[in-house]
Amino acid sequence: GTMSDVVTVDITGVLDPNNTTGTGKDKSGPAIDFNNRPDLVTATLNGNFASIDVQTNGNIETLIITADVNNGVIDIDGNSDLETVTLTGSKASGVVVNNNNSLITVTVDTEIKKTLGTTTTAATLDGSIKVTNNSDLEGLTITAASVTVLEITTNASLETINGTGLTSLGATAKNNNVKISGNKFSASVAQDLVNLSSTTAALGANLLAGDLGLFSTTSGMATMKAYLTLVDKNSLSTASVYWDTVESTTNSLGIETVISTTGSSDVTAILIKSAAKAAVVTGATAGIKGQLATLVDISAGKSLQITIDGVEVLHNGTGYGKVTMTGNAALDLVAIKTTLASTRATTLGTKLEVVQKGNSAAPAIDFLATVSSTSALNGEYYNNSEVALLGSGTISAFLTSWDNVTMSIGGLSVTSSITTASATGLNATNKIANALNTAWNAKYGAAGTSSELSTWANTSSIVGGGLTIAAKASTRGSRGWNDLVKLTWAKATAAQVSIATAGVVTKTSDLILDWVIGTVRDTSDNKATAPDLVVTLLEVTNKVGAGQASFIHYPEAVGGGIPLASTSFSNTNSGAGTATSTAAASYPLEARLDVINEEAGDEGLITTAAVAQVSKTRVHWL
Repeated sequence: GTMSDVVTVDITGVLDPNNTTGTGKDKSGPAIDFNNRPDLVTATLNGNFASIDVQTNGNIETLIITADVNNGVIDIDGNSDLETVTLTGSKASGVVVNNNNSLITVTVDTEIKKTLGTTTTAATLDGSIKVTNNSDLEGLTITAASVTVLEITTNASLETINGTGLTSLGATAKNNNVKISGNKFSASVAQDLVNLSSTTAALGANLLAGDLGLFSTTSGMATMKAYLTLVDKNSLSTASVYWDTVESTTNSLGIETVISTTGSSDVTAILIKSAAKAAVVTGATAGIKGQLATLVDISAGKSLQITIDGVEVLHNGTGYGKVTMTGNAALDLVAIKTTLASTRATTLGTKLEVVQKGNSAAPAIDFLATVSSTSALNGEYYNNSEVALLGSGTISAFLTSWDNVTMSIGGLSVTSSITTASATGLNATNKIANALNTAWNAKYGAAGTSSELSTWANTSSIVGGGLTIAAKASTRGSRGWNDLVKLTWAKATAAQVSIATAGVVTKTSDLILDWVIGTVRDTSDNKATAPDLVVTLLEVTNKVGAGQASFIHYPEAVGGGIPLASTSFSNTNSGAGTATSTAAASYPLEARLDVINEEAGDEGLITTAAVAQVSKTRVHWL
């Protein structure tokens, strides 16, 4: 219920004895939340708790916490009449003392401990102490180790501090952040004693280690010297530590150079640290190493020679020089990419690769005019058992204009249907082959609306109901290799069959279509294969362009092979113009899978200037 009638609370929290071990058990204890309790005057908290919040209690005067806070902080906030806070014996990952306007003095001597952590983050010993906005606070004592975050700000009456007990930073160096300002800490004199000589002026400038001096003060700020020195020496720290008043700044002879100074400025600074910020650069690109490629016709008797900087690369078993093809792709691949050749290419600062992906050919499509429950010549759509369910003997192909067949080549597809209401047998297969041929050529053929997307050029219908597929250019290199040819059939519904045949046929099961892709009657040969080789030379430490590397084919006059090119920029280039690769253009006439045009790096444009690290210190003056 409510606590409106409670004046004094004394809680000893303990762990449930049955819930102290085992995976997933909550070992943190209950969370204590004393907020907005107008009649609460005294509270004593001891035991094990997850967290402690004592906030906005207008009449509480005394708070004693000796508890072990296992998974949070001690938060004392907005208690307007609070006069006495005792934290001796308490343990927590942090302490907040904020906006308690009747508090005159406070000692924060909570033992800093790790939080429990989570399943994804480890527990860390990074303490946090924040004493802020306490208008009547005059004296502060802090005794704690492993303090990562320290904030003492906007305590308008705070004029003395004892930080002798602040002995160490927390575990995570990059999180170290210290703020001290907006209080009433005063130095009566800041005497600038001596700077280093002009030959080392950079080290002796104001607010640097070579700038020697002395603060005169009764504030106790000198007790913070050990802790602030640790902060100063941590390169990852951020800090803003200021006197609130420097009454007089003098030179080494004691002559005043600056009259009383208040607020946060270089005159009142004790320690200023901020991390560097890198410039924000747009449009920067790394250089791209060039790669040359050539298509090798492996017909028997043809030869290939490769030179880099005039040095022979290939080894023919007798010596370095040209290698003659046998007509067997597997043997010729090994003959080109011997260990000796690969090693020499590496020695010359390049990388040699050979793949059997040149002059790829897509398998043809053959639509079958009939299927049979007793024949081994059915295609890829039906097996004999499935045909047997349709009827005995030979069954002719049968399609309606409602049947949609989709042909996919290399991931691109068209869908079409026959143009008459229905068709049977050879007539049906010829019609669907012609319809797909027309659809493909209109979209992806040499003059198609999306011609630049496809490696494959016009298809051609063949007598009996089939299609052959041609490539657009021999200059494409390894493009097209392994492209899948695929057919799918979306059958008409029974109602649509009935409409197409004026009620003569009324069942979907009467629709018949089968096909073979390639030469075998399964899907094992439905991808494009290649008879010839593609050889590449990649720049590693030595360039391959500008004539430094050469592919020479023999006999050239009768097509021993061709060099491959990407006449525009490489696919990774982000520049403007027709040379760039976009979703609307795949450059099917170019060997962009094999050839990489060398590109210099671009340093880009700085859109946000870099911010230098700030590290200014007078901690050694304390």
